[in-house]
Amino acid sequence: MDQDTIVSKTRGGLPLYSSSLTTCLEIMLSDPVRQSRNIFAAVAHNELTAWVVLVLSLLLTALAWQISTQYVERRAQERFQYEVEDAKFAIGKRMLDYEQMLRAGVALFNAVEHPVTRREWRAFVSTLNIEESFPGLQGIGYSRWISPQDLDAVISEVRAEGYPEFAIKPEGEREFYSSIIYLEPMDDRNLRAFGYDMFSEPTRRAAMEHARDADQTSVSGRVVLLQETEQDVQAGFLMYLPVYRAGADIATIEQRRAALLGFVYSPFRMRDLMQGILGFGKPELEFKLYDGIEAQADKLLFDTLQAWGDVSEKSVQSAAYTSKQVIDLPGRTWSAIFTGSKKFEAEMSSSQPLQIVVGGVVVDFLLFAIIWSLSQQRKRVVVKAREMTSELRRSREQFRAITDAAHDAIISTEVNGAILYSNPAASSVFGLSADDLIGMPVTALLTEGGGPKQGPGLPALMKEGRFAAVSATFEAQGIRADDSEFPLEVSVSNWKAEDEIFFTLLIRDISERKRIDRLKDEFISTVSHELRTPLTAIRGALGLLRTTEKNNAPIPQSADLLSIACQNTERLVHLVNDILDLERLESGRLVLDLQQLNLPELLKQAIRENQPYALPHDVALVLAEPIPNISLQADSGRLMQVLANFISNAIKFSETGASVTVSAVLKDGKVRVSVTDAGIGVPEDFRERLFMRFTQADATDSRRKGGSGLGLSISKSIIDLHKGAIGYDTEEGKGSCFYFELAVAQPGSEQSSI
Repeated sequence: MDQDTIVSKTRGGLPLYSSSLTTCLEIMLSDPVRQSRNIFAAVAHNELTAWVVLVLSLLLTALAWQISTQYVERRAQERFQYEVEDAKFAIGKRMLDYEQMLRAGVALFNAVEHPVTRREWRAFVSTLNIEESFPGLQGIGYSRWISPQDLDAVISEVRAEGYPEFAIKPEGEREFYSSIIYLEPMDDRNLRAFGYDMFSEPTRRAAMEHARDADQTSVSGRVVLLQETEQDVQAGFLMYLPVYRAGADIATIEQRRAALLGFVYSPFRMRDLMQGILGFGKPELEFKLYDGIEAQADKLLFDTLQAWGDVSEKSVQSAAYTSKQVIDLPGRTWSAIFTGSKKFEAEMSSSQPLQIVVGGVVVDFLLFAIIWSLSQQRKRVVVKAREMTSELRRSREQFRAITDAAHDAIISTEVNGAILYSNPAASSVFGLSADDLIGMPVTALLTEGGGPKQGPGLPALMKEGRFAAVSATFEAQGIRADDSEFPLEVSVSNWKAEDEIFFTLLIRDISERKRIDRLKDEFISTVSHELRTPLTAIRGALGLLRTTEKNNAPIPQSADLLSIACQNTERLVHLVNDILDLERLESGRLVLDLQQLNLPELLKQAIRENQPYALPHDVALVLAEPIPNISLQADSGRLMQVLANFISNAIKFSETGASVTVSAVLKDGKVRVSVTDAGIGVPEDFRERLFMRFTQADATDSRRKGGSGLGLSISKSIIDLHKGAIGYDTEEGKGSCFYFELAVAQPGSEQSSI
């Protein structure tokens, strides 16, 4: 009779033998009194009945004892297996976390367009906060792949970074070198490994070759780290992830070897690692970790008794609960022998079987206790399931709150590219509603253009049937609902659910970033030209004067040379002043010194101060009359700066012998001051950017007209601070008129003019 049968027959609360007594009672009640009395006497006084009852009672007690013993043992085994799986899962998950950390390091190398510097690596590792986030990790490093011809250059480079005693060790000639050049945190232990060629040691070399050729994370065999000192020596291992040259084809082993730049890696000390994962151990378990499938003494990585326990305790082979587990790691397999500790055995021991044997008459109560215990276990499982369901619901709500608030578009797709989910930002970016996006192929939103950063773009990968291999960041051209294209940065990651692969795309509109990059390039070109041209003239003039001084042979052009140097110095000063003004405007520290200014005097002063600039260009400055005799509440110096910018631009773009006219007109309580020329005019394609910073119609180094591209932008900001307006009228090939309008401070004087 199995346990289920026993339980079902005792579910009513009566033991099995009570049914026989019930049958006897039914017979006695159905017969006359005499018959009942005889039957009762026959049954009660029969020795065979006594033995039968005794045997049945003993059998039931023995059966109940056996069932109880098996249950206790099974419960202990299940608890033991749970603790084993929990420890195994914790180790595997932590190693996966470390692998993801190494992938973040590789991503850093792929994300930047220049070799990662020591400072950037230190900042990257510092951001990870490995001491708190990844306890047990000895450090994160980068081992550079070096050919013999580059060996001296690499040593000189590292020494120049502040490590004059740096050397690649061990010494000797080898086909290739792999020197540790970055290892953070750079404490005393890690400094011992600085410069070490891990490829020279067979165990490390095997793991590095596997990582290089397979393009995946690889864990080394058991080693003694260079970080070890004479005290507290621990077994160790290393984890490697290859770094290839960005954009290189790595489809074959030969291509991977040719594109290899180095390895992002981490060294681990086993006891520190296990302490970081399990604290000071699981009190229910003792275990040993071995490198490889077989438990060989020379491959022992970790022993809890040696690390945290008393070595005088019994060995793991004598424990009542033992389980051998295989832990699969990237490129490596560990074997673990788990055993129950004395504390676990004490907790799992039970006096329940003994109580059943001694007190057979209360077997029903013991069975009830077992059933009650099982029901309580089920109740705990139900409560745990409800908690997990609630946590899952909170996670979903949190995910939706994050994605709904994100400014970047987030799209999830099936493996064939059909869109399953999109956040509100995706509708805003592409101009399509969520209903329109769902089910649409993601390739309908992206084109081949944009210059991918890492390999081909997403549409190309889908056409080639390699969509399932995507895990990259690249640039592409997006397509809005109105068929307009715009630049995007797309980050793709894949994930698996119920053996199905899905993808999530993080899409960022980089139109503004592209515009800023273009402005930056134009600014660099402008500033370099504006600095180089006057500096060349100054250096030439000073060089001639210096040569003359050495030869004691004065030249007639010395005054002209000094004049050239002074003029170009002034040009540099103007450029610096423009940049300083821009900084003050950006920070809000530009304060106007408002005064009562006479407009005719202001314009005459502008003519006088800009006349020296007009003479070399053979351009006439004309003050158009009449000029309204009015006053302005303004900053004299800043208005002169605006007028100087208008006049110098007009002179610069006028033909020889032409005229530049300065005029003023009063209308509706405002005065418009204009500077008019008959020059080349403003190109139509440049007019939208005319008052933007660092912009010029010709921003190349070979442009004929100088300038920083800041004058009109600063002028606009100055007029805005005066609560005025600025503008222009132009026609290509016929000239331009730049003007600003300000309110009149004294309207009563507007009738007089000169």
